[in-house]
Amino acid sequence: VTGVQTCALPICIKERVGSFRELTEAQQSTYYSSWHYLAIHMICTIPGYNEPKKIAEALNLSEESVNAALLFLLQTGILDQKNDRLVVGVTQVHLSRESALIRQHHNNMRISAMQSLINNRKTDIHYSTLSTLSKADAEILRSKMIELIEAYVATVKPSKEEELVAFNLDFYSLLSKG
Repeated sequence: VTGVQTCALPICIKERVGSFRELTEAQQSTYYSSWHYLAIHMICTIPGYNEPKKIAEALNLSEESVNAALLFLLQTGILDQKNDRLVVGVTQVHLSRESALIRQHHNNMRISAMQSLINNRKTDIHYSTLSTLSKADAEILRSKMIELIEAYVATVKPSKEEELVAFNLDFYSLLSKG
């Protein structure tokens, strides 16, 4: 599992989903500059995706981009190389809510989601709506979403690496005083 956990409630999500390793600011600035660093990091956990050419084909990236990202990921210890195989060194990375890069990370993942909309696969799920509801019901939904994130992480941690998926969840008030 990799990604960003931010505090939306009095208890931080990061406190609910387990341990993590923070990158230095310089490393964060590279890692969160584009969605492909995270995607390459995670695809290496799937058997059969340990060669730059296969990774490039799977993610629709140039081999040059993949090679540059792999070099960075290996230098930082996010990935490691054992017996000519890429393996994950750090499986969960955290970017704090206070980081100047948090918006960039979320934007990167939304760009990836927009590409998924263009690809229009029947298995992809996209749901967008605006609703009005009571403050009490909004708090109930917010709590359920935190529980969903906890369940997501609990399911992903022991799961066999076969698919690379993105999970974006947005729930926020549009009111300036919200």
